[in-house]
Amino acid sequence: MTPMRTFTASLALALVSVLTTSCSNQEEQTKNAPLPTAAAPPYICQYIPRDAVVQMTGLQDPLVKGSFDLEAAEGHGIGSCTIHRPSEEQERLLEVALLAHSRRSTDEEIRLGAKRLPEIIPGSDGYYGTKQFISDQKGAVAVLNKGISTIVIDLSHEVAGRDPEADVVALMKLVAPKLIK
Repeated sequence: MTPMRTFTASLALALVSVLTTSCSNQEEQTKNAPLPTAAAPPYICQYIPRDAVVQMTGLQDPLVKGSFDLEAAEGHGIGSCTIHRPSEEQERLLEVALLAHSRRSTDEEIRLGAKRLPEIIPGSDGYYGTKQFISDQKGAVAVLNKGISTIVIDLSHEVAGRDPEADVVALMKLVAPKLIK
């Protein structure tokens, strides 16, 4: 091979390497980026931003089940949305539930080690914390109460490089104003 062809081949390989690394770094930064601060379509289960779910679970095509009825329970609303791996319907990775009954006291959960949520909706109170599984997998849960309405976000799957607690708090900020009036 002539010196010019060797140089051209080396240059081409270097460019491919740089472009591949650059694309990988961009994908990694996007995957690890904070969730959006404003809800935007497309939505799953009518109210949950799909892009946030994709970031939180690492799944481009999650299996989604459920819906919400905001007029049920005398206008307090009920429902749930669960996200699964497409191939493993039994493995729930993320659940967002709207309940029409109050959960445990936020103050009691804080006493037991949870952290207080910021006030997301005027008059609301809630908490969040990490869930540790036997398999060393981490997840997180966030609970927001307002009157008898309760939203529970339960993330049972940790994506490498993401903070499960930050994700459930960010998702709560996106969905709570849509689910609780």
